[in-house]
Amino acid sequence: MSESDVIRVETEYVASTTTRRRIVVASLLFTWALIASIVWYGEPTNSLHSSALAWSFVANLAVLFAYSFGIVIQKYFTK
Repeated sequence: MSESDVIRVETEYVASTTTRRRIVVASLLFTWALIASIVWYGEPTNSLHSSALAWSFVANLAVLFAYSFGIVIQKYFTK
């Protein structure tokens, strides 16, 4: 990792905001692709289809909430 990819906070190295943003975008693209494939190829009568679709939405929301929480914590500790 180069110095431009990290932010030095006390003694720990934390990923920069651009690195975190790339990870979030990749995770969201993956979950959206998973949702699209379940909707496109899944059978509505299958309970596994419904469960996987619900958990894909939960994973999508978890990524968004985790990113938002990380931004709030970073702003709080880097005043």
